[in-house]
Amino acid sequence: MSDVERALARLGPDDQELLRLVAWEELARDEIALVLGISRAAVRVRLHRARRRLAEQLDGLVTPGARTPAPQRKRDDPTGHVVGGWGRPRPGTEEAR
Repeated sequence: MSDVERALARLGPDDQELLRLVAWEELARDEIALVLGISRAAVRVRLHRARRRLAEQLDGLVTPGARTPAPQRKRDDPTGHVVGGWGRPRPGTEEAR
């Protein structure tokens, strides 16, 4: 069993289903939304979270000394933006649509 398969097996069933729909079935977000009966925005958010959790599981499978996982950043800013090595966001800046 590969690292990816082991990491995927550690995820919840909803995350597994979503990632399989993307990777194995090669469905687009709008197709996944139709299959799951949710909005495309919900698919986008859930997919982002599922990918993040998969990456965390993969990092946990790495043998000590082989690779150092990236440090976790905290969202300490009241706007919800990641606070770290980047400058503060401009007021009113929103994600491009």
